Order: sequence, then structure tokens, then C-alpha cells
Amino acid sequence: MVSTAFIDFTRRLDIQLPEAKAAQVIEKVKSFIIEMGIDKKIHLNGKLVTIDELEVELKQQMKKAKRGSAIIKADKRLPYGNVVKVMGLVKDAQIRDIGVAVQ
Repeated sequence: MVSTAFIDFTRRLDIQLPEAKAAQVIEKVKSFIIEMGIDKKIHLNGKLVTIDELEVELKQQMKKAKRGSAIIKADKRLPYGNVVKVMGLVKDAQIRDIGVAVQ
């Protein structure tokens, strides 16, 4: 597990890539942002979900992707067990790159 400071970089460069006949297909990584508030509500990529819906959605999305990554943003006042349960669901969905956002 990795703990990191989460910084939102919204500025992007306008880059036009050249075309190539034998271009390699780059493996796409499906990214998830999971937010957990003190009210125990869970948001997956901005959408309010229950714990059961979170599990189903993660597994469905990972069927389409080869790799996945997740950042968990959990209120520090939440019981540790709540965060661990969500981490277990993420891992069970075959997402191996898991980060916990800190300030």
C-alpha cells in the first residue's frame, strides 16, 4: 500500500501526436476515486453509491479493463474498519494500485 499527498493537476498540454502505421496499443488503466465522508456516504468518481453498489461497480468496470488504480479519500474521523472494508472491496475487484490520499 502507498500513502501519498493527492494533488489535482487540471492543467493539460495541447499535444497532437503523430500517426504511425505500426502504433502499439497502450494498455489502458481504469482509474477510480473513492471518497468516504464522515456521514459514511461513499462516492465513486463523484457518484453516490452504497457499499454493495461500490463492489458491483468496481467489478463490472474491471471486466472491461486490464489494469486499475484507486485513490481512497477517507475522512480521518471514520472508523478504521470502514476504510479497510472498502480497501478489501477494491482489492477483490482485482485493482492492485491502491493509494490513500493524505493532506
